[in-house]
Order: sequence, then structure tokens, then C-alpha cells
Amino acid sequence: MVAAARGSQLQESHVGQSRHIARAPNAAVLATLTYQSRATRPFSDDELRDLLHSAQARNRAAAITGLLIYDNERFFQCLEGPADSLQVVWQAIQNDPRHADVELLGSAPTTTRFFAQWDLKLAQPHLVQGHSYTDSMYVAPAVVELLYRTPQSAPSILAMLASSSVTNDLHIPDQHYTDRAALSEIVRRVVVPQLAVAHGFADPLPPGSTAQAVELTHLSQLSQLPRLLLAAEPSRAFKLIADAYAERQSLGELCASLLEPAARSLGDLWQSDDCSEVDVTLGLCRMQMAIRRLDFAPHAQAHQVANAHTALLATQPGEPHMLGAATNAEMLWQAGWNTRVEFPATDEALQSLVADTWFDSLDLSMSPSFCREDWRERLKTSIAAARRASRNPALAIVISGRLAFEQSDMAARVGANSGSRTALQIESVMLEALRSGGGDD
Repeated sequence: MVAAARGSQLQESHVGQSRHIARAPNAAVLATLTYQSRATRPFSDDELRDLLHSAQARNRAAAITGLLIYDNERFFQCLEGPADSLQVVWQAIQNDPRHADVELLGSAPTTTRFFAQWDLKLAQPHLVQGHSYTDSMYVAPAVVELLYRTPQSAPSILAMLASSSVTNDLHIPDQHYTDRAALSEIVRRVVVPQLAVAHGFADPLPPGSTAQAVELTHLSQLSQLPRLLLAAEPSRAFKLIADAYAERQSLGELCASLLEPAARSLGDLWQSDDCSEVDVTLGLCRMQMAIRRLDFAPHAQAHQVANAHTALLATQPGEPHMLGAATNAEMLWQAGWNTRVEFPATDEALQSLVADTWFDSLDLSMSPSFCREDWRERLKTSIAAARRASRNPALAIVISGRLAFEQSDMAARVGANSGSRTALQIESVMLEALRSGGGDD
């Protein structure tokens, strides 16, 4: 039985059973806890059902909500609720003879709930066919393996499971694929940083810090977005993106923390045959639609900047994914650049664009979802041809997309001045490319 924390991340510690729940200065603030334990014997399906129903009744009376994972005689559980009630339940959990080796992974105050819709939900990697209770959900074996290997990551991982499961009613190619979509980001942004801290390569964030709370919020949003983008009705995806932008008030931050990772997750799903290329393109188009709906009014004064640089934002000829060019153009426009967005179908069309109009710089964007390593030579050919055709002999060229994100040396290998890993850095990369390409800034 393990508890997952959220809001202001759990204070991680491996302590004895006498450890108390971390309390906020104001007793009205909710608390969370995460723990793991070992069952004293295997549980049958009927026994799990009885355990679940009794725990649900107890939690309902105490205003507690949570998620319980059971696999291979191991429990992971996340509980949340009023601190006083949670302390009483925690004492009962520690005294329960049905499990042993109870280990508190962390506890902390919080202001919101991730599991508000459940008194308790049971998650398993192997659901029993025809089971007689409905308060259960699938969890990917790879996620359970992560919990085994890095139990300190349990608060973040279980919080993401809570967010992804609320969309189980949507009709998508594979109802379990959200776990895979989020798994790569869990590894990148939770497991790897914690391993770096453990081996002395980085300093840990203070327990309960704002940065930890923000990271959990971003991860929970990311776990939902791929599935919502592929739903029959995308309104919930649009709302999630609008809410995320309202929190950040920055398109660059929105792209770097949510949209671009979600685009890469869609590509990972395609790579593992969990969705089609059409699904990926649909998801990216809906992200672009969501961006068009955002209110960028605070940045309207950008057009008033005099003597701005001119930039052509274009997709690599033949690239059908236009999200990167659109977001990069919006970022530069907000910074006061004169921008033009085009989607040339051929190298000849790209050459005509740079031959007919003077541009200080060119951004050639690749897919934000697919790495397209096999496109390297054609990208190199496109860049060389654009340089030859350009009215500006010192045209600064930047590449962007997943290929630039994952391979920092790709720009030099294809003859570009630089590569932009994210829309958040497109302007600074463009300015550096202007310097190296002969332009001024």
C-alpha cells in the first residue's frame, strides 16, 4: 500500500513506522503521504475487492482520497486529506497485519487533491478478466517497475496516473497508451534528476519547494494531454492548454514545459505502434489550433518595435508538421521581429522565397514529434541551396524540431549556423546565428 504526494511535493525520507504526517502551519491545509509495503501473503481477487471496499468506506468517512497499486505482493499507495484524519488512518495502516515492511516515502502539506474523484482506486498491471468490482484501473508494468527501482519517484509517478486515468472514457486507439506517453517524461524529468542527486551530480530541491510543486503540476498536465488531443472531441485538450498558458503567461514556457514534450510523447507512441502517423499529425494540428485560441493581447505592442530583424519561418520542404514553424514565428513576433511563415513543398519553392525577399535569418523546422535522422542529407541539401539562392549573402540559418532537440551537433552537420531546441530559446539562437552568419544585432 503506497501513498503519492502532490501539490507541494512530499518530504522524502525513509523512516520507521512511528513517523508522523508532515503538517502545514495552518491545520486547514490538506496533507498527503506516500508509502510502500510488502503483503504478508498473496491476495486473491476477492480479498483485494474486500480490502478495497473497506478502505473506501474508511476513507469516505474521513474525507480521504487516494490511489492504491498492488502487484506481486507489493503495495504502493497515495493518500490525501485533512492532516488529522490522515494521521489516524496512517496509524491504522501501520498496525494492519496484512502487510509488513511499511516504509514512508514522504509526506507534505498541500492545497489541492489529485485523487478528488476517488475514495480509493485500485491500480494493477494485470487486471483479472470478469472481476466483480469496477473501482480499478490498469497501470503499465513499466510504471510499476519504475516504482520498484526508484520508490522515491512514487509521488510524481502516482500523481500522473491519477491525471491520466480521468480520461479513460475517451475513445482512442489504445486506452492504456497514456502510461507510455508519460513514461519517457517521467524518466527525463523525475528519475534522471533524482539519480543525478543521488550520485552527487546535482543538488536536491528543498522538500515542499515551489519548484517541486510546479514540476508535479506540469507532469500531471503532460500525462493528460496526449490522450485528450486524440479524443473524438478535443475541447478538453483546448481547455487544458488554455489553463496551462494562464498559469505560465508565456508561450515559450508553455511550449518548453508542455506542448513540445507532448509532441515528443506522440512520436514515442507512434514508434511503439500505439498510434498511427495520422494520429500524431492530428494531435499536432490540435495543438496549433489551441495556440490560435490563446489571448496574446499583452504582446500586441511587439509590432511597434522599429527596425526589427526579418525572419522567414519555414518547414523543411516535405515536412507536414507545421507546429514548430508556427510557434517559433509567434515567439519572434512577440519579441518584435518582422516574421513570415511559409510551408514550402519543394526546395525550389524555398529557394524562390529567399531569392524574392530579403531575410536576415531563416528557421527551417522539422517535426517536433519525429527525430527524422534519415532526413539529414536532404536537410543539408536544402540549406546549401537556400544559401546559394538567398538575396542576403550572409543569411543566418537555424534548424529546429526534435532532431535539433535530441542532437545538439546536428546544426553543424547540416550546414546551419545553429539549432534551437525549443521555442523558448528561438530568439536568442536566432540572434547568435545572425552574429555568426554575418548579420548584426
